[in-house]
Amino acid sequence: LPTLDQVGEYPVELRLSGTVDTEHYVITAESGTVRVLPRPVTVTVTSGLSKYEGQDDPDMIWQIDGVLSGDTIGGAPARQAGEEVGVYAITLGTLAHPCYEMTLAEAEFVILPDGATSIELLTPPAKTEYLRGEALSTEGITLSLLLQSGASRPLAVEDCTVSGYDPMHIGAQTVTLTYGLLSVAFEVIVEPDELTIADDRFLLSEEDATLTVDSTSKPVTLSELLAALPEGYTAKLYQGDAEQDGGKRIGTGMTLTVLRGDTVCMTLTVIHRGDVNGDGRLTQTDAVIILRTLVGKYTLSEAGAIAADVVGIGRLTQTDAVQILRWVLSYDRA
Repeated sequence: LPTLDQVGEYPVELRLSGTVDTEHYVITAESGTVRVLPRPVTVTVTSGLSKYEGQDDPDMIWQIDGVLSGDTIGGAPARQAGEEVGVYAITLGTLAHPCYEMTLAEAEFVILPDGATSIELLTPPAKTEYLRGEALSTEGITLSLLLQSGASRPLAVEDCTVSGYDPMHIGAQTVTLTYGLLSVAFEVIVEPDELTIADDRFLLSEEDATLTVDSTSKPVTLSELLAALPEGYTAKLYQGDAEQDGGKRIGTGMTLTVLRGDTVCMTLTVIHRGDVNGDGRLTQTDAVIILRTLVGKYTLSEAGAIAADVVGIGRLTQTDAVQILRWVLSYDRA
């Protein structure tokens, strides 16, 4: 093989060595090619991303992740041309190397008004109280850049970076709007949202991170649960890592992820009362598994053990198996 230290295609020549039996074999050596591709690396600009209007651009500092020891990539990142106040794109500039394919981590260059000293929050957001899982709204916010001269100029919220808001964290939060080197903050409150399912077959416990299904007469599907969730909520059902469709029976040991919009509100383990083996329905098999567990012939999962305690005394007995058989045979329901 040739030395493969540069991007490109290299010929490969097959050569035979040693003793070759040409009397009984016809041997043909065919050549081929080896293709060497550029190595992917990521360029991240870490500083030198803002200045005041009229100043010279600061020196950018950047790092490149993924470069092999001994290799050097020449050149430097650059920014979109322009000297007016605003936001400019960062580019790879003159960074180049024939053996590397470079990707630039997202970054922007900001030119601030001459003498800008601070950001003033003229009007706060219209909404400052949220239920858990709700997305932050900046509607109603107006901002102003204060200059050293005492004058000011408007600043659009869209030109600022928003940070500090976590829709899943209950309590007061400080949200920060950042523009270049300047920032201003305001307070919001995230309150718990009591999720009520409009179907008494489902009992949600956020404290235990469980969804208990109490349906001993027939299986319950994901579609039925989705129909009972409050407006704005949805859910995804998983068996292991595999997402299930709406017609899937909800069984013990499955995982239910509850979402509000695109935000995950909670992740719950399903406990289907009496469904010991997790197939989403009550059968004689569930009763047999309980009996086998009682004599040491079977080991239940943690979720299965909870589902098996249908009598509710905190431990398994033959009565649990008998009760499941009664439900299966359409006798009285406890």
